[in-house]
Amino acid sequence: MTAPNTFPYPAPKGVSAEKSVQKPTARLLQLAVYPQRLPALVACHEIVAMHRFRTTSQRLRLRLGQLPQSARDRRPNGKPARWSGVPWEIMGPLIKKSSVFAASTLPLAIGLIATTATQGAFAEIPKADSLVVDEVQVARIKKAWDETREYYVRRAKGEAADSDDPERRYAPQFFQYWINHKRTNTGRQAIESAFMMWGNTGDVVAVQRAVKRIELDSPVWRRVIGGISNAYVAQGQVEQFVSWLDPVASRLADRPSLSRAYAALGLVLEKAGEQKRARGYYEKVVDLGADASDAKVAQSALQEMDLLQVGQPVTDFTAEDIDGSVVQLTALKGRVVLLEFWATWCEPCLKEVEPLRKIFSASDPGQLVVVQVSRDYAIEALRKFVKDRELFWHQIWDGSDGKLAAQFNATGIPRSYLIDREGHIAAKDLRGDQLQSAVASLIASPPY
Repeated sequence: MTAPNTFPYPAPKGVSAEKSVQKPTARLLQLAVYPQRLPALVACHEIVAMHRFRTTSQRLRLRLGQLPQSARDRRPNGKPARWSGVPWEIMGPLIKKSSVFAASTLPLAIGLIATTATQGAFAEIPKADSLVVDEVQVARIKKAWDETREYYVRRAKGEAADSDDPERRYAPQFFQYWINHKRTNTGRQAIESAFMMWGNTGDVVAVQRAVKRIELDSPVWRRVIGGISNAYVAQGQVEQFVSWLDPVASRLADRPSLSRAYAALGLVLEKAGEQKRARGYYEKVVDLGADASDAKVAQSALQEMDLLQVGQPVTDFTAEDIDGSVVQLTALKGRVVLLEFWATWCEPCLKEVEPLRKIFSASDPGQLVVVQVSRDYAIEALRKFVKDRELFWHQIWDGSDGKLAAQFNATGIPRSYLIDREGHIAAKDLRGDQLQSAVASLIASPPY
């Protein structure tokens, strides 16, 4: 993408490139020959005020003469270039052949050029407003999310109803803000928040109404697909989501947006138990290679399908715990193994410590082995926590590389695997009473 103050053509003869950019009229003309929307009225007033018509005309003719014929005559899509409704074939020769512009002619010519459509013959120059941050709107978005968090706390306590959800009020406002500020970073932040809120409330109707106003070539799709997916899933409309997004995805011009769409389809189908269909979408994400984060999610999902399904034999590993004891998974055959990935900084993980202690204390060491793999950033933090909380089962620090976490696809924690006596995965990600019941059931089963 061409930088805002850098152009592919040289400055007029006798004028340095640096001065050409700095001088207002030269800057205007540099921009005017590009198919960008400009505040034409302001620009023309600036030129009139400076009384630089002859020099301006000469520079304009020079710039236009330097444009390649193909760039002057056609857009990238092959259609003839038009300048605010005036074909270039008419406007171009008129401007190039004029020797001196009259005061009334110059603003008209530049105005016609400056108000052209945004798609043009050159790489898009970043719009000035795309860099503008609307601090007031950013503060409103933050306030909305603060209110949303407070609402969910009150709802968990039974102090709020669904109708009290502030997301229902803020989402349409944020979407309308994006409609009016599509080219700004704040606008993109607003539409992402709008769709996240519609996703949280399961408002499929609002989502479908809103997506009709998003162009298929817009990169904003990558920001809203997650919210769309959440809305459909919240309503239990998985098949409706797939049947709607699949044909839409194939028409998306933005490759990262296409990647996000395929990843969302794969995730929704995987959670619905449709692994074969999910695999097809995940493979498309990997093959596309348009977004690193989506590719990582897809690769992790494919790894889970291939190697970490319930009933499959667990992959062996050998590691030292923080006390220096060697833990080898295959050596533990004949006993039930509870393998859990966690960290001392992970709040949900800490809630599992006492239930885990209860399971460990109630079980015979000859029947059950508990192995926790820590994702802590430093081993000292793990050692201190284990000592202070008196945890007596195996603790393995996974180091900075996280090899075991990668092997067991522990991209989020807590993550647990319950392994039966034969070394097969019996269950995954159980918590609380469910985990305790599953452990008791496996211990009660006869040895192989």
